[in-house]
Amino acid sequence: MEKNDEHLNAEQKMENDQKEEMYPRNRYEVIISGEGLVDFKDIYSRINELKLCHDIEDSLLIQPAYDEDQMKHRVNITDKPPNLPVLINNVDKNIKIDPNNSYLIDLATRYGLVDIERIFLQDNTPTNKLRANVLTLYNYIDLLKNGIYLDLTSMKHTVKASITYAKVCQKCGSINHNTKDCKFDRCLRCGNYDHSFKNCKNIPKCVNCDGSHQSNSEICNLLTNKNLTNNRYTLDILVKESIINSTDDIF
Repeated sequence: MEKNDEHLNAEQKMENDQKEEMYPRNRYEVIISGEGLVDFKDIYSRINELKLCHDIEDSLLIQPAYDEDQMKHRVNITDKPPNLPVLINNVDKNIKIDPNNSYLIDLATRYGLVDIERIFLQDNTPTNKLRANVLTLYNYIDLLKNGIYLDLTSMKHTVKASITYAKVCQKCGSINHNTKDCKFDRCLRCGNYDHSFKNCKNIPKCVNCDGSHQSNSEICNLLTNKNLTNNRYTLDILVKESIINSTDDIF
C-alpha cells in the first residue's frame, strides 16, 4: 500500500510512525484507484482482488464480494491522510489561490499541505485565512508549532487547528439537528412556542440543559460537551503536544 509520507525524510518518517502510534485514529481509510475501476459498480466487487494484490485478509476493512471474471483489472491502494485540517492566518485577501500554482503544489513536498483554499464569508467576501489538509501527523504537529513560510507572500504565517463548533438550531434552539431539518419555531431565549426571541421578555431558559441562559449561548454545558466530543482526537493531540495548555484555551 502506498503511503502519504514519501515527502518526509527517514527520520521524519520514523517520527510520524511514532505519532501514529501515540494518536491512533478511530477509523483508517484508503483510496482505491486503477485502470478499469469504473467498470465496477461498487467497492463490493473488488475485495478478492484487493486480497490477492495487496494481502488484505479482513474484508471488513474495505467491504465484500467479487466477480472472478474481472481479475484482469489491477488496483492501487493509497493510505488516506488523517482528517486534520488547518488554518493558515493573515494571508492577503487579494492574493489569488490557484491550486495549479507551482508555489502551492510545492507546499505538499515542503510541508505536506494539500487541498489549499481561501475561506470565504457567507456573502462571498474573502477572508485572510486559508484552509488546507495535511498528509501526515508529523506535518500537522510541525505546522502548528512552527508555522509556515509562503513564497506567495514572502512571509511566515501562523497555523492553527481547524476546530468544528457545534451549532444550535436557529428555529428551536436544539443542538441535536440542523436548522433546515427543523419543523418547529421556538423562542431561543425562554423556549416557549408562542413568541419569537425578538419579542421575549421572559427569564432565559435553555431548551437543551434547562440552564438559566438562552439556548444559543456559548456557556451551555451540553454545547461545550458536544464541541469537546466532536474534536476529541484533535484536542488530544493539541494538549499532549503542548500546543495548547488545556481545552479551556479553545472552549
